[in-house]
Amino acid sequence: MSPVIQTEQFQKVPIENKNVIVFPQGIMGLEGLHEFVLIDRSNKGYFLWLQSVEKSDICFLTIDPKRVIDFFDPKLSREDLDMLKAKSINELIFLSIVNVDDDNESISVNLKSPIAVNGNEQLGSQIVLNDDKYLIQYALKGKIKSKKNSKSIDSSVVKTLN
Repeated sequence: MSPVIQTEQFQKVPIENKNVIVFPQGIMGLEGLHEFVLIDRSNKGYFLWLQSVEKSDICFLTIDPKRVIDFFDPKLSREDLDMLKAKSINELIFLSIVNVDDDNESISVNLKSPIAVNGNEQLGSQIVLNDDKYLIQYALKGKIKSKKNSKSIDSSVVKTLN
């Protein structure tokens, strides 16, 4: 029987250990939380939820940054790649956290600090990019692109909810 996590967003979600992504350094502002799962609620893959396994009320809406901008080409340090146990950036998928303001009028994406995931190793990290072309609050309205530029996320990493 698979373990079940209680979430505020999705109630009870069965998970498998192979779906848990470990963030050795946590996520900015949440350095004490290290285990997350990706949840695809729509089964379409446009938006994925990054849900904390350890704290039910911590959940982030994310999107592949290549669905937002064509020029997303992050440069990672050797130290970042080593932490993620990746030989090259091509082994990683990237997700940007989506921010919705309190009155749901404005939606932006954090392109400056994407989440990098090595699905083969189940390791993740939030990386701060040293490039001024990536904004912390990039307006999303009307800018979602087709899947053709996106890197497919291994289905063993993502839990799909119907």
